[in-house]
Amino acid sequence: MCKSMPINNPALMAPINSLHRRGVEVINSSIGNSGRPIIEISHPLKEWEKQAVKITERKAGACRREVNMHIWKECYLIWA
Repeated sequence: MCKSMPINNPALMAPINSLHRRGVEVINSSIGNSGRPIIEISHPLKEWEKQAVKITERKAGACRREVNMHIWKECYLIWA
């Protein structure tokens, strides 16, 4: 479960609530530079695995790890 839920941000809470209804656990969420929400999830649905792309996650300019990313409902979903 996400440590601090962004309850006052409806643009971020709508996709998080939808993910919870599907049984997907949200680990972390934030708003990216592009204005789209970035939501880190524990596991993807089968249909997302087929359409995912591998990206290198960067924080503060340093390479962190390779993750899978899928764009869903105008959000970036990432998982390891």
